[in-house]
Amino acid sequence: MFKDKDVICFLGDSITANGLWMAEVYQELRKKYKVKCYNIGVPGGRIFMAEKCLYSRCLSFNPDYVTVSFGINDVDHIYYADKYEGLTEAELKEKALEIYNESYESVIKKIIAFGAQPIICIPSPYDDVNEKQVEKKDTQERLDICIEFIRSLADKYNCPVVDFKSVMQPMLKERDVIREDRVHPTDEGQHIMAQTFLYDMGELSETDFDTPFEFEDWNKARYDEEQKLRWFNFVEYCAFIDNWEAGKSSEEKKAAVLKAYEEFEDKTSGIAGAYYDYPGMLDTKERIMEDIIRLTI
Repeated sequence: MFKDKDVICFLGDSITANGLWMAEVYQELRKKYKVKCYNIGVPGGRIFMAEKCLYSRCLSFNPDYVTVSFGINDVDHIYYADKYEGLTEAELKEKALEIYNESYESVIKKIIAFGAQPIICIPSPYDDVNEKQVEKKDTQERLDICIEFIRSLADKYNCPVVDFKSVMQPMLKERDVIREDRVHPTDEGQHIMAQTFLYDMGELSETDFDTPFEFEDWNKARYDEEQKLRWFNFVEYCAFIDNWEAGKSSEEKKAAVLKAYEEFEDKTSGIAGAYYDYPGMLDTKERIMEDIIRLTI
């Protein structure tokens, strides 16, 4: 499917932002093609957020392919409780699905209009079969509604599909593929995702789920640099996505984020730490992006 000089952007939430499955895919593709891959995943990302900054964060890389992988945050209606205060829980759930459907189709249409090929990724499964501390929810049931819709989009717009769920869900009792939070794949799970992607894209004749992924030095250096921006991008999503188009100066951004940091009751949390680190990262973001591009090409 891929060829020399192709650019592939991986658009998604924290499961993509973790970067391991994308890094393995990149390393394997580089053995055959002079491709370039960029991780556009953001922790906490939802598809409507990706739509708002699709041009600046993704299409600005001039991709030939864009993988689209969202769902686990989109079905959590609690994210919409403040914006739609008058809605009941059932109505909020419906609103979340409505936003998902509208934004997902809009993203697909914009990628195609740009001249790139969307690759629809069926989200990895929610672990609702193993005993874990996190309370079980109707998450997979709601994810399945999303999956049915995005499969219809794949048919409508002739998009290739990578099906993480169908491969990983039968493994939930047999292998350590999903972390204790029931959501995020383990390193083994990320390896299985990479092998599934390569197989579904026709780049492997058979999968090898048992041989762990090992970074090559060039790829590890790129991955480490890329991960510096992981939580920076999370803060930008949280703080500014609702008025993304308006834009803010660097000083306005720093002031807004530091004010939000001061309001955290627990300043030892990882999220609070991301807010605290944001102003310094803002000053060095351009250099980090330069390094990522340099290490990628």
